[in-house]
Amino acid sequence: MELEEYLKALRECPDDQLTDELGIHDNWPILFDADLDSVVGYLSQHSNYKHVEEGKGHRGDVVHVFYFVPGTVELDVFGSIRAIDTTYFGRDEGKKGIETRRQMKDYKTTIMLHPYQEVVVEGIGWRRVVATVVEGIGELAIREKIPICMPSTIGWKYLKTREREYSRIVYHVPVVSASS
Repeated sequence: MELEEYLKALRECPDDQLTDELGIHDNWPILFDADLDSVVGYLSQHSNYKHVEEGKGHRGDVVHVFYFVPGTVELDVFGSIRAIDTTYFGRDEGKKGIETRRQMKDYKTTIMLHPYQEVVVEGIGWRRVVATVVEGIGELAIREKIPICMPSTIGWKYLKTREREYSRIVYHVPVVSASS
């Protein structure tokens, strides 16, 4: 699925259908074909994200923790991709692991979204706030021409079907002209 199409669907989807239709849930990964310092730099330049910590993550590598300034969502930024961060949590047997291998080969950095902040956006459910962060990061990727993958964009209702909807995975591969 094209990123622009997915972002439009996010804006139009009722809150109670965000998980079933568009895959919005806790531990929601976005994969970047950019190094860790670049992704941290992109987020640091944006007023909606506050860098709150740099440390050693549970993966054993460096993690940068950001908060979505209005509240609710924490963004953990890692300079690696793990199989569990890819489509179907690394278990895309339907295509014999093709999507997982592609995502681990083509991307370098993971942003993992969690609705863990103590400060919450009042009156808005956590799934909608996660969707808002996804939209903002998607718009950043479009504007900055950053290749990204959103491996969890297959709605959960499609996970239950025999033929999984791999076409719903968002791959954003911007065309960069020679003059750019």
